[in-house]
Amino acid sequence: AALKLSDSIETRFETDEARLLFQKKLLTTLGMAYCLKTEHDKALELFHSVLQLDKNDHDAPRNMRYLETLMKAADLKAKADKNFSMGSL
Repeated sequence: AALKLSDSIETRFETDEARLLFQKKLLTTLGMAYCLKTEHDKALELFHSVLQLDKNDHDAPRNMRYLETLMKAADLKAKADKNFSMGSL
């Protein structure tokens, strides 16, 4: 829904630079929201979209590294929980 809304909003920007900044902020915000929902693949897709819009963006790679760390932590936690429930620490 947010991406559809952005299509109508984008036409209101006076410059391409302002429109690009809006698109990047929207995609980054949505990516972070998907991180919180643990929908990591969708979040990663959105962060990649930011890089497609602007290859020089500094936040997207940082967000992707954050997401990779989050995914590793979630995986380790799941393994630890499994071992704990089986009584093997």
